[in-house]
Amino acid sequence: MKKTLIIFVLLSLFVLSLNAGDTFDVSLSFGQYSGSSFAKESLNLRYGLNVGLTKRSEVMLWGASELTPSLLKHNKYGAGFTMALLGDRSTGSKVQGPSCNTLVSAGLIASKENDDNEMKLTSLYVSVTPFSLGTPIMGKRERMFELGAEYNWCKNKFSLFFSVINFDYYIHGTWKDYYR
Repeated sequence: MKKTLIIFVLLSLFVLSLNAGDTFDVSLSFGQYSGSSFAKESLNLRYGLNVGLTKRSEVMLWGASELTPSLLKHNKYGAGFTMALLGDRSTGSKVQGPSCNTLVSAGLIASKENDDNEMKLTSLYVSVTPFSLGTPIMGKRERMFELGAEYNWCKNKFSLFFSVINFDYYIHGTWKDYYR
């Protein structure tokens, strides 16, 4: 079942990337994260890499780590697929496009929340980011108030996660790349 799901996700990403065109952009992201495996009184950091596939879709590789009270005691790593709902997130040209968008994401999470206490795939997640301000052409984007649900099949439990704000800083696909 797990292998079938992973193969399906990978094949979907490859098929969608055939339409990529000029919308290939790369961003580094960081922000806040709170979820079920982290202590309620802890401060957590979310970091990652986003790669644009098409005008409306992108792939995310991300991690979340506990900063306080125990540095890096709890960690999660995820891979997801994101779709923009309100318009193109990138036009694939030097024209900016819409700066405000809503994002929907789905993907897989690896964590130690399992019986073996080893880092392995444990969960599926879906999330909605209602406010996303900025575009790849501008070189930065702020994603605000992400709310998600996660199903951990190892523990057979549902949980929620929330992120107040995440910042994306684009290192490829910005206005600078079109004026060279």
